[in-house]
Amino acid sequence: MINRTILKKINNLKNKTFKKPTEQIKVYLAGPMEKARDYGTGWRNEIEPILTAKGFDVFNPANEVKLFKEIQRLKKNQEVADLSKMKEHFEEIIFTDLNEVLESDVLLCHWPSITQMSAGTAGEMTVAKLFTIPVVLVTDDIETLPKWLLGCTTIIKDNFNNIEDSIRYLFNGGKALWQKEIKFDQRKDMTTVN
Repeated sequence: MINRTILKKINNLKNKTFKKPTEQIKVYLAGPMEKARDYGTGWRNEIEPILTAKGFDVFNPANEVKLFKEIQRLKKNQEVADLSKMKEHFEEIIFTDLNEVLESDVLLCHWPSITQMSAGTAGEMTVAKLFTIPVVLVTDDIETLPKWLLGCTTIIKDNFNNIEDSIRYLFNGGKALWQKEIKFDQRKDMTTVN
C-alpha cells in the first residue's frame, strides 16, 4: 500500500514549478548504502559540506541511519528470519527516502564501479525520472552501468569536479545529457557541456 503522504506529494507535483537559479536548490544524495562497505557515508560526507557551502540545501540519507543501524543489528543477531520485521523497517526507509526524492529539485547519484546491485538507488532514480526531477550521475564505469539507470540520467560525469556547476547548469536552461569528462563513443549524437 502506498503511503498517503507520498500520494499527496505525487498529486502536488502536477503543479510543481521549477526553481529559478537564484533560489536554493535541494539536492538529494543518492547511491548505494546497504551493500557499500561504509554504508555510503564516505562520498556523501565529503560532498555534502561542499554543496552546502555553495548554497545548496542537501538531503543526505546517510544521516538518517537509525533504521539502517537497526537492520544491521537484526542481521548481526540472526533475526533476519523475521521477514515481517525486516519488511516493516525497509518500508519506513523507502517511504522516507522517496518522500525526500519528491521534495528535491535534483538527485546527485554516485554509482561506483564496485556497485553490484542497489535496488534503492535504482528506485530513487526511476521516481526522479517519472516526475522529471533531474539526475546528475557520477560514475567511474559507464560500461557496466545498468541501461535502465542510463535512461534515468540527465547529466553523467566521471568525477565530482565542479559538480555544483553541473547542477546549476540544469536550472539555467541546460539540457545536456553528457559532460565532456565522459567518453562514450557509441552515443556521439548526445550534446555535451563545456
